[in-house]
Amino acid sequence: MRRVAALIVHNWPLKVAAIVLATLLYAGLALSQSAQRFDGQIPILPRNLPASAVLVNDLGNITEVRYFAPADIAARVTSQSFSAYVDLQGIDPTKGPTFAPVHLDPVDPRISIVGFSPMQVRVELDPLTSKSVRIRVVYEGSIPPGLQVGQPQLSVDNTIISGPQSLVKRVTEAQARVIIQPNGLDIDEQVSLVPVDALGDAVRVDVEPATVRVQIRVGSQADTKTLPVNPVITGQPAVGFDVGTIQVDPVTVTVSGDSDALASLLSIDTAPVSIDGASADVAASVPLALPNGVQAIGGKDVSVSVNIIPLSSNRT
Repeated sequence: MRRVAALIVHNWPLKVAAIVLATLLYAGLALSQSAQRFDGQIPILPRNLPASAVLVNDLGNITEVRYFAPADIAARVTSQSFSAYVDLQGIDPTKGPTFAPVHLDPVDPRISIVGFSPMQVRVELDPLTSKSVRIRVVYEGSIPPGLQVGQPQLSVDNTIISGPQSLVKRVTEAQARVIIQPNGLDIDEQVSLVPVDALGDAVRVDVEPATVRVQIRVGSQADTKTLPVNPVITGQPAVGFDVGTIQVDPVTVTVSGDSDALASLLSIDTAPVSIDGASADVAASVPLALPNGVQAIGGKDVSVSVNIIPLSSNRT
């Protein structure tokens, strides 16, 4: 009898702890089996999103909730009875995708949540960034036959795009898409800008400015005219030197445009060539200063050579 009592008393704290643990596990199992179950879609919302990042992926929904509630409350439980969220505070957007715990709160305090699924979700934050891209005019559809389309004039040449880093780095340009009407009317309008990637597909990022003013002369009476090139020289050579001969290559250039634009033209100026302070010959390749609505056929640059000579003097 003493041996049996010693066997029972031996390691009694461990035995008591085992009995308590078994009781708790049995009680938890019994409670979970008697708990109510809600199978629905509870949206998981983000909270405390960092100001320098944007949430790229969808957090999804909680699809299963186990809970206790009075019978009258349980009969009216819907997805609106719960609030699910993920706390994004402290998540570094530069570290790539991660997993974060999901929090679920009952709207009615008489509802006690036992468990839910999923208890964590994948979170992908993307740093916010921006960059400048050039604006290019793109004609939608084909240009009606018989129309001469001039060089587009834009109010700004570049725009700033901003958004998630993964999207911003895809953008190569911002397109201003216009349509040339068959009636040949000139274009003068504000056009929305569309950021696109290298394949021409639109990318959803913010654009500032979002529009650009596009002016295009459209003429149905296109004409050509050959005109002499007039080199424009600015400045004065160094003291003791003077300007000798001035040569331009090519001497003439053929331009095109509507008849009204070409009628008053007697020559085509070049961009200014400076000889200020020069004591030797000056040679430069400069573009043509073409008026609005006039285009050069062929190259738009010409070569200008200015001969700088020393001044001659007499002395008695």
